[in-house]
Amino acid sequence: MNTKAGFDYLTGKLKYDIEKGKALSLQMAEEGIVLLENKNNALPLKKGEGYAFFGRMQKHYLPLGTGSGGRVVAIENTNVFDSLSALGGTPDKEVEAFYDNFVDQNPYDVGDDWIHPASQTEPELTDAFVASAAARNDVALVIFARTAGEDMDLKPVKGGFMLTDTEVANLKLIRKHFKKLVVLVNACGIIDFSEIVSASPDALLMLWTGGMMGGLAAARILLGEANPSGKLPDTIAQKREDYPAYENFNAPAQLLYKEDIYVGYRYFQTFAPNKVLYPFGYGLSYTEFGIFFIDIHRKDNQTLIRAVVSNLGTVAGSEVVQCYVTQPCGKLGKARKVLADFVKTPVIAPGESCTVSLSFSDYSISSYDDSGISGNKYAWVLEAGEYVVTVGSSSADNTESCSFTVNQDTVTKQLRSALAPVTPFERMVNKNGVAVYEPAPLRINSPENIPAEIPQKAKDGVTFADVADGKITMQDFVARLSDEDLICMVRAEGMSSPKVTPGTAAAFVGVTPSLQAMGLPALCCTDGPSGIRMETDIKCVSYPAATCQAASWNTALTEEIYNCCGSELASYHVDILLGPGTNIHRDPLCGRNFEYFSEDPYLSGKMAAAICRGLDSAGVSGAVKHFLCNNQELDRHGVNAVVSERAIREIYAKPFEICIAESPIRSVMTSYNPVNGRWAASNYDLTVRLLREDFGFTGFVMTDWWARVSGENGEASTTNLKGMVHAQNDVYMVSPDASTREDNLPQSLADGSLTRGELQQCAINLLNFTLDSLSYMALRQGYGKKDLKAECEGKAPVATVQVTDGKCIYNSPEARKAIIRVGFVSNTNVLTQTSISLIVSTKNAAGFIVGGTDGKVFTDYREIALRAGENEFIFNSGSPLANAVTIEIF
Repeated sequence: MNTKAGFDYLTGKLKYDIEKGKALSLQMAEEGIVLLENKNNALPLKKGEGYAFFGRMQKHYLPLGTGSGGRVVAIENTNVFDSLSALGGTPDKEVEAFYDNFVDQNPYDVGDDWIHPASQTEPELTDAFVASAAARNDVALVIFARTAGEDMDLKPVKGGFMLTDTEVANLKLIRKHFKKLVVLVNACGIIDFSEIVSASPDALLMLWTGGMMGGLAAARILLGEANPSGKLPDTIAQKREDYPAYENFNAPAQLLYKEDIYVGYRYFQTFAPNKVLYPFGYGLSYTEFGIFFIDIHRKDNQTLIRAVVSNLGTVAGSEVVQCYVTQPCGKLGKARKVLADFVKTPVIAPGESCTVSLSFSDYSISSYDDSGISGNKYAWVLEAGEYVVTVGSSSADNTESCSFTVNQDTVTKQLRSALAPVTPFERMVNKNGVAVYEPAPLRINSPENIPAEIPQKAKDGVTFADVADGKITMQDFVARLSDEDLICMVRAEGMSSPKVTPGTAAAFVGVTPSLQAMGLPALCCTDGPSGIRMETDIKCVSYPAATCQAASWNTALTEEIYNCCGSELASYHVDILLGPGTNIHRDPLCGRNFEYFSEDPYLSGKMAAAICRGLDSAGVSGAVKHFLCNNQELDRHGVNAVVSERAIREIYAKPFEICIAESPIRSVMTSYNPVNGRWAASNYDLTVRLLREDFGFTGFVMTDWWARVSGENGEASTTNLKGMVHAQNDVYMVSPDASTREDNLPQSLADGSLTRGELQQCAINLLNFTLDSLSYMALRQGYGKKDLKAECEGKAPVATVQVTDGKCIYNSPEARKAIIRVGFVSNTNVLTQTSISLIVSTKNAAGFIVGGTDGKVFTDYREIALRAGENEFIFNSGSPLANAVTIEIF
């Protein structure tokens, strides 16, 4: 049973350390900042050196992108301007006053709250104003900001991916007058740097979106209180048109992945090195490092490397040592370089050195043959030839290299085909350094296996505790589940189900009285991954976005952060954080890139595995998402990803494979979109053949929220849960009520088109997770077993308080636990369900689901904690027509 969680349900003792979370968030934001330029040691700023700060976002740092992955309500937020001032910076007061006045008259445009504009209006600066500021200061700081997110790709327009005319004109004016120009980019991902670079900044910092402490992190880097050690997780090209997916992005209905395996630096290093502004893995420091080979060994299909890293400068700092392999082009055609391993050093003092070890397996540098051209169809092949190993500070660093030879083609893993395309298209192939296009191999259909049925048994008092105690097997328990139990178990409820923590995303497994009578808890999950997001005003620690984390290249720090985040999650009684986002940065315009790590599958997989290990160490779990090819937000529910099996295995599914191999991950979320003609939520090749059979995944799979599945004729459907169950996608997210959801499960089971064995297999997958879950530990400890209504029967409340506009105050003579009976009135339709959350004295206290009451008072009970003295009750309702009217306190 789960014994790792940071919350004791018997005592209610919280073990989560908020200050530790803040410190880790700050450290990660600092380590993720990438120093792209630093001419003549322009940074750090000299002590007492005055500066003029330009850009309206100087006091409005963007901590994250938008949508579900960005809506963490942070316990605090920092910005660059105020953080600099607090650390002793000396800003120009006239320029500050100018921007304060402009922002007052032109407040931040939040759009529709869910989707913000990519950029905000900037004032048009005059030559005289900038010249006057330059006369008072030698240094100009300029900040540019861009946001994107769920449902909103960054557009390739001015004010989107590119700077606006006003931003460019302002930048040129500032460059014209100031001796030193420092540019800061606070963005969800890569933008167009061409205009910035043409202004020849003395220093250039990529800040990303660094969470709630990102503004302070930027200030500490600028002032030299922290030394930048971030490295780019993506290539920065000269212009938008240079990216390999340029012609096959931002299209509805269908995306052809014509660039195939040549994503990011794999493309640029192979075919277009001259189109790169800043290469993958690049980043400067305030000191200088030397990286030198010690030795290389080959043993048991492993390559082992040692190198020494020396700090040749005058400031302590950390370096990222990156190992790349150049493979023979061979028959399959390869990228010129692939990242094989990396390590981030500890802080190295000036004049000191440290030794690092790197390694990779033959399998990890093999190529997948989906056509049979190598003579080994559907196999991972290490082709004969010379393999050059480079150790350096970026993908473009070739200073230290050696090689080894493979004498004959070697199959490192034999498979069978899975998830090949059905739509004919041509893909990019490397023919001795020249990009040509050839037809991608198409799918060959093969039989899909149906799990054997476990003979049903009558219910006889057996409960889930008997499984936990080893008295019966899981199969014996599942045999006692009725057809209705099995059907309801694959239907999750939400969002903001009253059966679990208020404001969370879903309740699942023990969601009906029948399932609860079998001893099953309602499990709970909530949005992430850069902190905890709930549909309440509860404030949590906001961590840097995934791309910023990946720019740190620090897996140990990532693991420590998510141990801390996991403890916070456990304190709110939540089993699963919906993350990490593990999709590839196929194109810089993808709106959710900030939730994902990198253009490189190895770096992405390593970071995802670190997050999952961290969460697991706190007794909770992550749901690795979005499986697979969620690389565009436009038409995200319907756009078909047409991609070769080789690209799937080598690029898009590889981070998931690494995460499964290197962490105890136990849940995966499928994507909204179809992959090669079939929606991911009901794609047998995706979730059975690839995920379970080839990657060895043994956990459970969930859909994304309100996902489409493939209908009987391949069309989009939200009712064909038969197709979902057949693909062993184990639970549909989400429905208002598991017992009444309208879908085809009962009819399909009755007519035999769905077998009981298929439903039982989904139940086994879910229950194996449940057995080691936080919620089941809580149930075993006695948490949540009280019949609150029965406890209040025959008793008079100690106080009755009227609720006005969703708020009221109650003064408690002592700190204690209390049962409350809340009266609600809802003037909505009788079938409408409204989610209402309760905050008591700033803490998340309870959640309610209220149907239409026809003007009558509906009551519900909760147990809450009161503090001595004043307690403020705040009800947040999902509808202005429904809210609380009274609270009775027992």
